[in-house]
Amino acid sequence: MLLFVEERINTTIERCGSVISVNDFLASPDKMDIFDATCMRLQTIGETVKNIDDLTNHEF
Repeated sequence: MLLFVEERINTTIERCGSVISVNDFLASPDKMDIFDATCMRLQTIGETVKNIDDLTNHEF
């Protein structure tokens, strides 16, 4: 599970590397797709961390 989180974080950093400002996401439909995918990726990271915390009896 931690490897999954690490991979998602690295993908997010890689895909958003050219973003300087939040307005960059609004520059084109393709950039908006990157924004949408990034939001979904962040959500899955959060859910996975929550699951890890549950599996470790909240010691994570």
